[in-house]
Amino acid sequence: MAKSLSSLRTDALVEADGMRAGIHERAFGTLDRERGMGLGGHIRRYVATFIALLVCIFPSAGSASQVLAPAPRASNGSDLRGAASGGATPFARRVDSPTIFPFMASRYEAAREAISGYQRSGVPLIALHGQEWQPAAKGEEPGLAYFVPEIVRFTHADLDHAVDILLILLLAICFVSGTAGTFFWLQNTPSRIAAITGIAGILLVTSLVGDIYMVESAIVVAVVPWTLYFSRRQKISTGGLVFFFFTGLGAALANLTRANAGTPVVLLLAVLLFAFRASVRKRILVAGSPSYQPVVPHHPFWHTVYCGLGYLNNDYGLKIDDETADNKVRSIKPGVEYLSPEYENILRTEVFRFAKSHPRFIFETLAAKSGLLFIILLVCSNLGLPSALLYRKPLAVEAAFSLVFALTAAQGLLAYPNPDYLLGYMAFAVLYGVLGIDFAVSHGVLEPLSKLWLHAGTSESARQFTRGQRAGV
Repeated sequence: MAKSLSSLRTDALVEADGMRAGIHERAFGTLDRERGMGLGGHIRRYVATFIALLVCIFPSAGSASQVLAPAPRASNGSDLRGAASGGATPFARRVDSPTIFPFMASRYEAAREAISGYQRSGVPLIALHGQEWQPAAKGEEPGLAYFVPEIVRFTHADLDHAVDILLILLLAICFVSGTAGTFFWLQNTPSRIAAITGIAGILLVTSLVGDIYMVESAIVVAVVPWTLYFSRRQKISTGGLVFFFFTGLGAALANLTRANAGTPVVLLLAVLLFAFRASVRKRILVAGSPSYQPVVPHHPFWHTVYCGLGYLNNDYGLKIDDETADNKVRSIKPGVEYLSPEYENILRTEVFRFAKSHPRFIFETLAAKSGLLFIILLVCSNLGLPSALLYRKPLAVEAAFSLVFALTAAQGLLAYPNPDYLLGYMAFAVLYGVLGIDFAVSHGVLEPLSKLWLHAGTSESARQFTRGQRAGV
């Protein structure tokens, strides 16, 4: 047994060496030879220094070897099937995660395997699952599997702190950008107060939800205020071109971390971009930028739709969990791989078969989800929604927000309308409400109140003057 284990370990190391000598040399050989001499080397050092400063806030940050130490184990409970495939989950619920923000157990284990694979092979996005080499994240939302090992490499933090650094950087960059953009976009104090209050609310909800779902609202807050600011300009300036470039880049990174998280902001920007009074040449220049195109990683669709059928209590055995969909597929074809194309095709057939057999249940489910989505819109938009109805905005702005509302609400409508899937929808609703308030204030909705306040102040001053005159007499 010891001999077989030794040979197995040797085979794994030989395979790792082969990967390093092959893939790593072809992809990164030039960079390795010129590291420290070219611009890339300087940029890497600057980034490393910046991230290392953040580690100072984590006194217990350990070495990279701590990454492979066993995580705290829960006595019972489970998470998604992805973690179950590697054994017991390291914790029962997201809120029990050892990270600052709630974090899913399956993604925690996937990040651990990605770090282990990167340390052994030197090749990003290669995971070591036991003694088996696998693609990190299996092509689905690979951003986490890339950035966390890189942070470990630069900072020598353990897994918990690497995840914390990534999510704190995400919140800091995006919400600081959005707050700064608010002061450029909005010109009056009541609108700015409403915007800051709304952004603070989004930040609180985002922090409570945690995990990579935070990307959904963070990218919206970072981009939308600046988009609305530049949409009021008569032409696309150099600053606008720079903003469009980084928006495309940020949206692509958001899509790599959370599927389709950055697509809505790109669509919003695209609609407003072609509403500008700009030359066709400049429009094509921005729309044709390589970073402007969103990167859309693979993400299961029919698995999500089938799970969403169990939103209401029913007698069909449908529930909102991954096991229900997986059990259904395996009852039809036991040997199918989880989330494979064949797996998706089986669930697609089952969704259409069920919808054809039970149309009334489908209608009731969609109606219940739509009602909850509308309530969320009312709560998040608040006073901005009636303001938007009374003071109409330009058609391009209404069309852009209608498009992104439909896109961000789709996942809640097809799957489960909870904050995990609706952070982007909620962020758009808050900013749409702020926009409605700003339009109402700009059209003089507060003027009657100002006149009433001024009249009351004048009357009080007159009464005080009269009392003073009488006292003097």
